[in-house]
Parts: sequence; structure tokens; C-alpha cells
Amino acid sequence: MIRKLCDFAISCFAVLCVVIAAFLWVNGGGELRLGFLTDSPTNLGRSGGIAPILISTLWVVGGALTLAVPLSLMASAFYTQSLSYERNRLQMTFIVLVDLGIGVPRILWGLTGAAIF
Repeated sequence: MIRKLCDFAISCFAVLCVVIAAFLWVNGGGELRLGFLTDSPTNLGRSGGIAPILISTLWVVGGALTLAVPLSLMASAFYTQSLSYERNRLQMTFIVLVDLGIGVPRILWGLTGAAIF
């Protein structure tokens, strides 16, 4: 029963995606051109392209990955290797903090980051 319900939900989602894509293609397909991706915005962003926006987005994503990947790999190695044997008070504190961080929904981390930065 659950399998059929999941299959139905996935099918509905796929149909919805196709309907949205078709709507966008019919109503906005004429605006899709290479210049849209390579030109700068004009008329206060009402026309033109999105090139500077794409470039700044790639810079932000690249910077975030440059910081996050090494930090997360080091933290995961520390968590799995150093904390797997005998545990003192500092290690137990680290384990509790990691478990609390995992339990907090990602949207709250994002809102906290947006409020701080």
C-alpha cells in the first residue's frame, strides 16, 4: 500500500514538473537566447541578461565550497577517528554539539547565517 502511494506521489510530482516546464516554455520560450545568459541587465533589470548575477553566484558558491569541503572533511575525520575510542569530557562535549547541530533543521541554520552576515 505504501509503495503504491509513493509511486502515485512521484507520478503526480513528475506530471506537475512537466506541466510547469511546458507552461514556461510556451509563455517564456521566446525570451530564451544565448544573450540572456551573457548580457548585462538593462532598464533597471527589467530586460537584458543575467551574466553578472550568474558570475557572482558562482563566486559565492565557489567560496562556500572552498571553506566548507575541507572543514567538513576534517571534522568528519576527527569525529570518526578520534572520538571512536576512549572519551573524555571534551570529546563528549564535541559529540553532544555535533548531535545538536544535526538535529537543527537546515532552514534555521540558513536564517541564522543570514541574520549574522
